[in-house]
Amino acid sequence: MGSEGIIERKRAEELLVRHNRDLSVFQIIENAIVKTLDLRETLPNILNSQLYENLQKEIAGRIEAERQIKKGLRLIVALHEIDLKIIKGANVGDSLGRACDLVVEMGYPMCWVGLAQPDKTILPVVGRGIPMEDISALDIRWDDFLSGQGPSGIEAWTRRPVVCRDIQEDPRFLPWRDWIRRLGYRTLAALPMASGGEGGMLGVLHVYSDRENVFNEEEVRTLETVGNQCTVALLNSQRIEALRDAHQRLSFHVSRMPLAYIVWDKDFRVLEWNPAAERIFGWNPDEAFGKHPCGFIVPAEEQPRIHRLWSDLSEGNESNLSITPNIRKDGKNVVCEWFSTPLRDASGNVFGVLSMVHDITEKTQLERQLQTAQRMEAIGTLAGGVAHDFNNVLTVILGYGELLRARLSDAPKLQADLDEIRIAAERAATLTRQLLTFARRQEIEPVNLDLRDVVKGMMKFFVKVAGEQIDVKTILAEDLPTIRADRGQIDQVLMNLIINARDAMPGGGKLLVETHEVDFEEEYVQEHAYVKKGRYALLAVSDTGVGMDEATRGRAFEPFFTTKTPEKGTGLGLSVVYGIVKQHNGYIHLYSEPGKGSTFKIYFPAIDASPDVEIPVEVGPIRGGSETILLAEDEESIRTLAERTLKDIGYTVFTARNGEDAIGIFRRHGEKVALAVLDVVMPKMGGKEAFEVMRKKTPGMKVIFMSGYSMNAIHEAFVIRPGTPFLGKPFAPTGLARKVREVLDG
Repeated sequence: MGSEGIIERKRAEELLVRHNRDLSVFQIIENAIVKTLDLRETLPNILNSQLYENLQKEIAGRIEAERQIKKGLRLIVALHEIDLKIIKGANVGDSLGRACDLVVEMGYPMCWVGLAQPDKTILPVVGRGIPMEDISALDIRWDDFLSGQGPSGIEAWTRRPVVCRDIQEDPRFLPWRDWIRRLGYRTLAALPMASGGEGGMLGVLHVYSDRENVFNEEEVRTLETVGNQCTVALLNSQRIEALRDAHQRLSFHVSRMPLAYIVWDKDFRVLEWNPAAERIFGWNPDEAFGKHPCGFIVPAEEQPRIHRLWSDLSEGNESNLSITPNIRKDGKNVVCEWFSTPLRDASGNVFGVLSMVHDITEKTQLERQLQTAQRMEAIGTLAGGVAHDFNNVLTVILGYGELLRARLSDAPKLQADLDEIRIAAERAATLTRQLLTFARRQEIEPVNLDLRDVVKGMMKFFVKVAGEQIDVKTILAEDLPTIRADRGQIDQVLMNLIINARDAMPGGGKLLVETHEVDFEEEYVQEHAYVKKGRYALLAVSDTGVGMDEATRGRAFEPFFTTKTPEKGTGLGLSVVYGIVKQHNGYIHLYSEPGKGSTFKIYFPAIDASPDVEIPVEVGPIRGGSETILLAEDEESIRTLAERTLKDIGYTVFTARNGEDAIGIFRRHGEKVALAVLDVVMPKMGGKEAFEVMRKKTPGMKVIFMSGYSMNAIHEAFVIRPGTPFLGKPFAPTGLARKVREVLDG
């Protein structure tokens, strides 16, 4: 081996030794770093000076890198904590305080957050490193910022970070220089907190340091991250506050709204149930929570439709409006109008249903009552017209029958036949009176009446016809108020009701007739809009008979509707009762269920007066006279009958077919006419209009009006003064003769 080879070998061996030595040193250094040993005592013993310096630099770099990594980790952890506070909706002060803690942990002696105020001031809210009262004592205004005199400078308002390298030399800090010098601060970074859009300045994060040249570009970016978190915390607080306000307003309205507000989950079970829902259905929120509607408010017959409705809504079909019968907690039925709509999450999936429910039970009842009243009014108008025309026919039958009977005084068999005709005609007249009563066109003669007297008189009769199978009982209040009513019609009301009750108890039962005083207060009137406030006398008739189902109750007062056989009833009894009650401005309520009997409650308006004392009227013999009478009637048969009747008892009679003819006759013979007998409804001109013309020429002219309608109906339609002499059809010749003599004699 040559000398050169020997030299190269020695160099290789030296390099290997050096490599192994360096490797051992670096292993020692690495172990020291890992075990956090103090390398300053270990390294000088194993390294020469040059290697020691190089290693110091290497170690310093590694230590700085590790410090930066740990600092970054602390920053990330702290920001994560702030994020959690924001997500959990923590108090904004807690979030901002944690941000200030983070800044101080990063090595800055003081940090504080100021919020922008409407009056362009910054309000310090949270800080670390200095008592907040010291900052609050400063007069820091936005005007100063805008003019470049504030600690943050004009740049903060323009949403750019502000860095002051030397607070002592910066003219912007002149007003606060002594205060800052006392605290020992040298540099400042002001980080604006702003939202997007114009006027979105929220505040400023102020960071102070006692070292120079601290806030380099990297540090400012790190602090901007903290400032951004503060901005997020503020915006989140504003959103949470807005949501809280909105929720409070919604809760306020939901708790006070008149509609039921019900939220159902995806399984159609109650999640929310407001006070209106409790009022409508009777279940409180705790009782309703978690229940399916078919389990407590939907009747069995409606449940298939409800299941179909829920299926449609759960599949995303839009709002549904329906009217549904429902059941209250107490078992009563209510009619509700439901408006339901699906609830969707952010992805558009249906997670429940919102229902708004309106109780329309009373509205439905009022609509039914209105429909019934309209139907009854229409039938009444028809019945009144039929009765009017029928009364004209009956007047002729009764009149000529009476005249013929007088002529056949020596033929008893013929008189008996005529009596049958008269009886049939009178029965027909009774039927027309019932029709007119139902139509509220029957003449009434109201008096101050005590209902107890009516009941006592009627019950004496009824006890005799009721039989032993019916237990009759009366309860008559002592302090019953007086009513203004026609006694004959109130008799008819009571008679129809107790006969109806008797027929409803073919196997016997109990009948109770009561009278009481009732006061309809404001609250009752609001719930029953058709009723007027005030005092009433109540007449109630109850039985324990077969009762009525809903369909029968709905038609009970219709004329000619009856559940009896033809030989037992015409179907006019209750319709007549209805007409009489309405004619007296009263109200009638029917309560009945199959197998549980029926109760009729009739309310008559009370008056402040004592009952009238009834004085018997003596009927004298028929008297004629020699006066001249003007008779106007469009029905020829009635006109002929009346003319013949009056002439037969001595009167002179002028006849006319209508009002115009009557005026013509009066103009020719007016000075002779002592009395005008005028039909109210005639072609061309009615009796009232004709009489007005006559009265202008002869103010003291006497008159009798005739009509197939009642006197009251004429008053409503033709405004005839109360007390005007009136003769209702049908009338007999004797009735006409008595009325004429009565008016002529004054």
